[in-house]
Amino acid sequence: MELDPSTMQRLRAVLLELLQVVDKFCEEHGITYFLEGGSALGAARHGGFIPWDDDADVGMLRADYERFIVEAEHGLPDGYSLRTYDNTPGYAGMFAKVCKDGTVFETLETRSEGISQSIFVDIFPYDELSSDPKERKHQIRQASTWSKLSYLYHAPYVTLPWKGVLGACGHAACKVVHRILQLRYSRERVKENFEAALPFDAEPSGYVTTLAFTSFGDIPRSSIVPVKRLPFEGIMLCCPGDIVSYLTHGFGEDWTELPPVEQRKTHAPVALDFGEDS
Repeated sequence: MELDPSTMQRLRAVLLELLQVVDKFCEEHGITYFLEGGSALGAARHGGFIPWDDDADVGMLRADYERFIVEAEHGLPDGYSLRTYDNTPGYAGMFAKVCKDGTVFETLETRSEGISQSIFVDIFPYDELSSDPKERKHQIRQASTWSKLSYLYHAPYVTLPWKGVLGACGHAACKVVHRILQLRYSRERVKENFEAALPFDAEPSGYVTTLAFTSFGDIPRSSIVPVKRLPFEGIMLCCPGDIVSYLTHGFGEDWTELPPVEQRKTHAPVALDFGEDS
């Protein structure tokens, strides 16, 4: 579904509302968060949402993330809820979402998983990387593999970059892999295989990354904390303290430049409902 400008504006209003809920909750509980990924890029390059973006992303270092999960499980304000792998059957992500209850943001993936999804903000844990190159390579490879396989475990359909015959072959292969994973592994085992990538024996490297999703690159911890507030759609939200360093490590030296139109990705919702207030 391509969102028209008025619908995109309404969606962003809800996303901004969710960001404010997370911001207030974290401030009240002494939890450090920061806008991450595309949302951090939007803050620095656009002063808000990237013009074609239809989501919002928040990051937390692992210790803050674990505290957030415990506190937010039953502590979010009425009308908002926390989704995690552990509390939502069929949920594939190794990260959390804060959702606005009574809304709908359905994609082909969530439809294939058989779960309902509300309008959400993603909450990504940033994990420490080992200073040992072999351990670090293993961390990233294993975590990336199992975070991706989790989606194929939960659903026979995932979005692929190919179209036509190649795309059809890719989707057929996904169905086969989905069936094999369902036969060989339990849901608990999938998560255990992902979490096996988190610990390491060497000293911490001082670099962190989003092991719970496709690796965003090795980010110096010092680029993130202490965080600082920057303008985002007219309000002040926490961002990586050295946002230029953060974005350079995550997106490359040319992060200030707009990507070609064909590389501007969205979640492509197939169903969107703003709930009772719509």
